[in-house]
Amino acid sequence: ASVNVPQRRIPARARLVQAYLYFGGSLYADNDGNDTPDQEVELKVPGNDRFVTVRGDTLHQSGAIPGFPEVTLYSVRADITSILRDAGGQMVGTYQVQGFAADIFDGPNEHTAANASFSIILIFEEERLPPRSIVLFDGLQEVLGSTVTLPLSGFIVSQVPSGSLTFYAQEGDCNPGPEACANGNNLSGLERVRVIGAEPSRTLVVNDGINPPGARGPRRGW
Repeated sequence: ASVNVPQRRIPARARLVQAYLYFGGSLYADNDGNDTPDQEVELKVPGNDRFVTVRGDTLHQSGAIPGFPEVTLYSVRADITSILRDAGGQMVGTYQVQGFAADIFDGPNEHTAANASFSIILIFEEERLPPRSIVLFDGLQEVLGSTVTLPLSGFIVSQVPSGSLTFYAQEGDCNPGPEACANGNNLSGLERVRVIGAEPSRTLVVNDGINPPGARGPRRGW
């Protein structure tokens, strides 16, 4: 799998501070030999013509999912800062991942929760940009046909607040259940993220060009 970070996302004089690779997906209790999280992948970053082995330093795994006891989800984080610096510190370009043992079938069958993916987090500084406060919240929160409240704290909010949120979403693609796979329904359910400020009357349903209001499918970021 691969993802491209375009030049328009990274200021020309930006300097790399920290970089993380997140990867993960589904696991099925089907005795297929792929029953534990794969925490090691191979990564090729911009500026390097070869893959480098990366092993995760943090693992988050769900318990059995209500209604789907055969499946769990997991995510792995790996610090890849040194890999990018060794390749010249270039952040713009194509990132490729291979060698990831993904479990996306329950035995021989498709499944509504099956998924496998990766995400790249780049933290950089540029002296011409205004100061920013960046906070990473690492964990795994299950949302299954319901509403979940996730309190976030421990960061600075300016008097005139502004900012952005990015979510790494792991999600299946059959809605509303496993039988929809056979019907060719590869859309996830309706989703939204609502941000509630310290003053509860201050709320905002987040959206952007990639995630318009009422869209279906996994939300990647705002």
